[in-house]
Amino acid sequence: MPIRQLPEHLVNQIAAGEVVERPASVVKELVENSLDAGARSINIDIVAGGTKLIRVRDDGAGILKDEIVLALSRHATSKISSLDDLQAIVSLGFRGEALPSVASVSRLILTTRSADTAWKVETNDGQIGEPVPAAHTVGTTVEVRDLFYNTPARRKFLRSERTEFRHIDKWIRRLALARPDVAFTLGHNRRAVLNLKAANETDEILERVATICGDAFATQTLFIDRESDEIALSGWIGLPTCNRSQPDLQYWFVNGRSITDKTLSHAARHAYRDVLFHGRYPAYVLFLSINPALVDANAHPSKHEVRFRNGREVHGIVTQAIEFALRGTRPGGHAIKPAQPEIISSKIHQQTAMSLSPGGQVSSSSVAEAMAGYQALANIEMTERAMPAGDDVPPLGFAIAQLGGIYILAENAAGLVVVDMHAAHERIVYEKLKASFDDTSIVSQPLLVPLTVAVAEAEADRAEEAAEIFARLGFTIDRSGPASLCIRQVPALLKQADAEALIRDVLSDLQESDGSNRIEDTCHDMLATMACHHSVRANRALTLAEMNALLREMETTERADQCNHGRPTWTTISIADLDRLFLRGQ
Repeated sequence: MPIRQLPEHLVNQIAAGEVVERPASVVKELVENSLDAGARSINIDIVAGGTKLIRVRDDGAGILKDEIVLALSRHATSKISSLDDLQAIVSLGFRGEALPSVASVSRLILTTRSADTAWKVETNDGQIGEPVPAAHTVGTTVEVRDLFYNTPARRKFLRSERTEFRHIDKWIRRLALARPDVAFTLGHNRRAVLNLKAANETDEILERVATICGDAFATQTLFIDRESDEIALSGWIGLPTCNRSQPDLQYWFVNGRSITDKTLSHAARHAYRDVLFHGRYPAYVLFLSINPALVDANAHPSKHEVRFRNGREVHGIVTQAIEFALRGTRPGGHAIKPAQPEIISSKIHQQTAMSLSPGGQVSSSSVAEAMAGYQALANIEMTERAMPAGDDVPPLGFAIAQLGGIYILAENAAGLVVVDMHAAHERIVYEKLKASFDDTSIVSQPLLVPLTVAVAEAEADRAEEAAEIFARLGFTIDRSGPASLCIRQVPALLKQADAEALIRDVLSDLQESDGSNRIEDTCHDMLATMACHHSVRANRALTLAEMNALLREMETTERADQCNHGRPTWTTISIADLDRLFLRGQ
């Protein structure tokens, strides 16, 4: 068959295969156009899951009469004009393919007004008609009818009406989160589904977040607002207790664009690594603002993904920002100060301080001191045990009893506090071990017999390039051949670990994201195991002094609301809850 130029209509239909996956794709493209046009209010009407009708109406800038036909032509756009624009994209829809692609697989009507007169254009089988006068306020309305009517094979792959509308609803909610300053309404089969007023204040934006993500998330969140050089991160992260069985409540927005990105998702999950129960996922709504020249928004045909010029730096900033916020997940939060006299606080820190020996291991003397710390406090004279009034009561109150050799019962200003003493002490010891480990340079230990590891040549090249990274992590690695590495030193803390498997995992991470947290995570796993083994055990009888000392330590320990494995360390039952339980006043 000879080579020949494809007809324009067929070219548009092929392009539609990239742009128009399903009705939700059409909705996304049209709403993004409305946002780029400066709309402050957008109305979306859907019929039959979008297969019969998609109507998007906005109050944006509108289109001039002379540009209406051009707007329906391929590769025509007002959003970029040069390669420089493409390398620093600030708009949402910039390819100039959406309207002609949609028009090639539907019956499309565009009505718009930018000045005194409104104009309407209809398309038939991809052919553009002449603009005719119409009635319309300033803005644009796009009606897409009978989607895929001329491509029945594509229509057969659509799901049920309910499923297709669910995809539309998902995208509208994402776009509504991205632009809280814009009002959105969404209807399906003449039934109102979503009605969101424009929100500009923080409380109003959080109200929109609650509408879209649920009240349970909105009432269990921490607000983040961090800025570093050309990168800023803001939004809400769920408390560790607000976790999910699936990563279905994780929203990322980069320069106002809703995206999915492995670097960002991994950074968030890494920040939650030792406060989440295994198999659970964090919840968050996060907005990343970055210099457009440092991110490629043209990495995916449907613009669902982006590519960062320096993914490792972005990963580090995101992880640090979320970790900083999560440090305050302790009784009383960030502003809590020790409520006990200085003598008790200093005694606790003196006798429970954990240190690493020169060999990188926990010294036996440190363990013994930690185990004896709370027992020694039994001889210290406590503060008055009677409950003081108002602000003098610490968040966890004062111990009143021990239950089942496992739980500490305490009374605070709100009511009853129940603490899992092992889980709480485990977190305290773990945080002290991490602090000691982070404050000490990683000690390396030479291997008696150097270990040779066979790798791919590309991995050997990457290992050579990352020699400084490995050295900082406590490894000494030489290239012993085109496709082999020789491990000569390992971190002393990991001398019993599988060095070969660890190196392979690190190389895999470096290939994927130009960075790795494997070594740090493995070291912290070892410290977590040590903390678990050296924490107070069940059926250990504690005096009131020891119990109160533990409560005060919890209030000044980062992430003390969860143990290292993500289990909660404490809960509270208010007096009002107890009154309802015992039907008091009824």
